[in-house]
Order: sequence, then structure tokens, then C-alpha cells
Amino acid sequence: MYCGTMIHIFQERDAVPNPQSMGAIFPLVAPLKVNVHNMGEWNSMRVLCDWPKLQVWTNEELIQDLNVDKEPELRVRLRKGHLGIESLSYPIRFRNLRIRELPSKEEWQDLYVTPDDLSKWHVSDGKPSQQRHTVPERRPRIERAAL
Repeated sequence: MYCGTMIHIFQERDAVPNPQSMGAIFPLVAPLKVNVHNMGEWNSMRVLCDWPKLQVWTNEELIQDLNVDKEPELRVRLRKGHLGIESLSYPIRFRNLRIRELPSKEEWQDLYVTPDDLSKWHVSDGKPSQQRHTVPERRPRIERAAL
């Protein structure tokens, strides 16, 4: 079970892109293409996640371009959090790592702008109101049968 999004990074050239290939959104979405340099050469990767758009480039070529909201398994995953980089038990090196936070798309509505806004609110002691709303009692209607 995954709660975030994992993009595969490794030095493997697959003949046919699959959900385990370099640049795949693991284990769900295969990349459009596997674009990996030869062993011993540096690969570059760029990831842009501007919800709901997720794009990934390897070596300056777009390999993922998807709308995350249209992927049932991905649309419920975390959109904020930590960035993790891992190796599958073999040496791996990174250089020139850069992270840039994008501007938030969340909008907030001001509740208190003028003093008049505050006058509409009151402090509560947290107890239920003493007013009781009662529902008039309904009596069953009894009809007599004619004899």
C-alpha cells in the first residue's frame, strides 16, 4: 500500500516500457518511453507535480504526462509531504538536486475583515442551548367500525 507517489529511477533499458521501467509511476503507470543513458553516464530527471498534472522528463525528454485525478489509484494519494530517495541495495549517486515549492492553489476566505464581522459571532461555553425544540405529540387516530 502506497500513500505517496513513487517514480522509478535506475539504469535499466527496457525494450518495452512497463510499470517497473525507469520513469514509471510505480507500480501503476508505465512511462511513455524509456530514455536512459549508457552505464557510467549521468542521467537527468525533472519532475513537475502541479496537481492534478504530473510530468516527468529524463534526459530532457518528456516520459510521463498524466492527469493524476484520472488515475483511480493515484488521485487519493498524499499531495504534500517528504521527498524520499532510495537505492535498491546498489551504489547510486545524485548531483545537483534542486527542489522548488510551487505556489499554493488553495484559496482561503477571510472570516474577519471588519469589526462588523466580529459582531455576528458570540462566545459559547460549549454547553447545549437551554431551548428545547419539542415536537407536538401525535395521537393515533382511532376509527370505530360501524356495527
